Amino acid sequence: MSIAVLLVISATYLMGAKSLVAGRREGLSFLMGGLFLSGAVGGLYLLMTGADWLMYLLGEVEDFALLSEISPATVLLIVALPLVPMMRKMTRGMAW
Repeated sequence: MSIAVLLVISATYLMGAKSLVAGRREGLSFLMGGLFLSGAVGGLYLLMTGADWLMYLLGEVEDFALLSEISPATVLLIVALPLVPMMRKMTRGMAW
């Protein structure tokens, strides 16, 4: 299931990037959608990692391995964060 979610997010980014490289602004909506999906899914995985860490602090589990807790969706969220200032610059002055 998580692989399908990552494929949808990646396809959204690729569709947006293809249009923006061609000079068309239609890709802007795909990029915004990809950022929204990355934020939602990556944020959920970050919350799950935080909950596991809290369980470790409370003594409910014996160990907490951060490298095993990091998911590809979290990495995609971190990689996508530099797109936020670019999106703000491109949408400044735009009539919604």
